[in-house]
Amino acid sequence: MQAYTETGTATKSRLAFAFMNWRHGAALTMLALSLILHVWVIGKYAWWNVAGSVPPMLLMLVPVMAAMLAIRAKRKGVFFLYAALLLLIWFPRMDVNLAAPVNAWKSTDAAGLKVLSWNTEFWDQYDQIDMYAFLRDQDQDIYILSEYEYNDNWQPLLIDRYDEIVANFPGYHVVTEYEFVIISKYPVMHYELGASKQVMMARVQVEDKELVIVNVHLRPHVDLGNSLISPIFWNYVKERHALRLQGFEEIRRYVEQEQAYPVIVTGDLNTTVLMTDLDEMTGSLNHAIRHSTDLFPTSWARPGGRFWWRIDHFFYNDHVEVHTYDMIHDVRLSDHKAMVVNLELK
Repeated sequence: MQAYTETGTATKSRLAFAFMNWRHGAALTMLALSLILHVWVIGKYAWWNVAGSVPPMLLMLVPVMAAMLAIRAKRKGVFFLYAALLLLIWFPRMDVNLAAPVNAWKSTDAAGLKVLSWNTEFWDQYDQIDMYAFLRDQDQDIYILSEYEYNDNWQPLLIDRYDEIVANFPGYHVVTEYEFVIISKYPVMHYELGASKQVMMARVQVEDKELVIVNVHLRPHVDLGNSLISPIFWNYVKERHALRLQGFEEIRRYVEQEQAYPVIVTGDLNTTVLMTDLDEMTGSLNHAIRHSTDLFPTSWARPGGRFWWRIDHFFYNDHVEVHTYDMIHDVRLSDHKAMVVNLELK
């Protein structure tokens, strides 16, 4: 009888040991995969643009799952350590703005240059209210706009509304180029379109300083009209990845070329912080989102859905000081929020 008891105890011990090993193995696998993705995958392969399209805030589930492995474990501390390490690895990709509580207490009365950046979603093609009235109500010094085009069966159809824009913004300087528009109280001295047609650079004379604006609209990385198992879908992803890299290269070139001047890079990059390293892709500029009062900032929603992603960005170099950053939206006009930034040129 004693032998049977000892055998049963030994079996239970082996099962418990195996179970614990499984838990450690799962946690270590999560850590290893996380490091591999960060070092060798993120931003380097076209397919990651698809995998990285999940809402970044969902990454919080990764350390939570590691912490849950501590349930019924005798040595719970080691699993909380795993969870802490995973949080450390993934936190920069979660797009959490830790400065939000501090920014909420700051004064918003700073007098500076008022700039609005916005993807209009095919200009006014589907608008349910007057887009021009919405823009004028914001009372901005400079409007930086994109998707100055219509949608023709998901093919861009360029439009000409120059005279209409001028009529709606008396006293402003208006520039239209391809799908980009700049409406400015200050003279636009020069502008040019990048070869990829995803980036427009403009020089604006703001009193005694020259502001360089890099207006960006990178192409979407996926074609939702085709199935994930379709070769057409993945060929599209590969082609768009190459085109998007060209757009990022144009951004870096303008940033480096104009580094002696105040530079802002803004627009719809169709890119989350999970998809790529935006610091590397844009030339290590400052992120205006750090001045937001939103803890989980988002800028785009799928039609009829919630705002889960931040794919619109506002960057600036050290010759610019940002006072405030806000996002406003009206779903009757666009699926994108408009970025409203108060800044000063140094």
